[in-house]
Amino acid sequence: MSEPSGARPVLTVSDLAVFYPVRSPLLQRVTSYVQAVVGVSFTINVGETVGLVGESGCGKSTVGRAICGLAPVSRGAVTYGAGTRGHGSDRVQQVQMVFQDPYSSLNPGLRVRDIIAEGWSINPGLRPRAQWDDGVAELLRSVGLRSEVMTRRPAQLSGGERQRVAIARSIAVRPELLICDEVTSALDVSVKAQLLQMLARLREEAGLAYLFISHDTSAVRRLAQRVLVMYLGNIVESGTAAEVMDHPNHPYTRALLSAIPRLRPWETPRERIELRGEVPSPRDPPAGCRFHTRCWLARQLGTAGPGGICATVEPPGKELGGSHRSACHFADQAAAPHMTGGEGK
Repeated sequence: MSEPSGARPVLTVSDLAVFYPVRSPLLQRVTSYVQAVVGVSFTINVGETVGLVGESGCGKSTVGRAICGLAPVSRGAVTYGAGTRGHGSDRVQQVQMVFQDPYSSLNPGLRVRDIIAEGWSINPGLRPRAQWDDGVAELLRSVGLRSEVMTRRPAQLSGGERQRVAIARSIAVRPELLICDEVTSALDVSVKAQLLQMLARLREEAGLAYLFISHDTSAVRRLAQRVLVMYLGNIVESGTAAEVMDHPNHPYTRALLSAIPRLRPWETPRERIELRGEVPSPRDPPAGCRFHTRCWLARQLGTAGPGGICATVEPPGKELGGSHRSACHFADQAAAPHMTGGEGK
């Protein structure tokens, strides 16, 4: 993916793979591997938000956890600025993660003040202990909470308040990159909108970069400058938010975006593309293009069966102009008639 001229990366992910061993129940020998993530590469620049979208189980959260050192890196490298984490090195301060569930991501036995200040106790050079209360109050205000919240425990807070506390805890150690893993999925619509506004404001004020992991494409469109679309452990399409959301090229992206309901009557509805079949197992992924077993285009062109290019050859990423790339053998035929419709509505 091409980068803006003069941009400084805070994160570079190169050919990332995460495999989990599957062991036999009796002898505990490794019999196969779950290929959760395979060959993923991208960068995130200072102050930039990159959205990572896809179905549940496609490997989005595994990518985030691998970046933070919470999942094993089987192959490839994760580089933070000038430092690289390959196999088994420690998580670095520059990257923090906000998890999906605000009810389980905070220690229920601690008060908010101690939850947020925990990072300072681990990194004592960041803020003197005498300034912790003022620092916690300042962070709470920055995420839209009153300073009185610092004396409460998580059980005394709403879901939206807990997620704001989790964000305050993450930015307390002054990271350059915040990984947000489905942070709005457990929130109602009004609270979600407030949280997205807050994240955008923090990006402007603190220069934070985000990897925003979500299946909510509307939230990604609102917050992200660039978008990565993931299917079965692979990035199948990437580009600016406008390139990917307004001009989707890969058949999977087209199907994914076609499922978004039309909220405004004046919007032109997308033709609904219904995918057949189940997502293949990452323990035994298909050869060739991993999407070919469900791809309506491959079936129309007769390339999904034995001997077809989609079933036998892994598609390379094709340049579509600008930063737009699509991992489809027929990416250059996006304007052809067979690309304008799907199977059913």
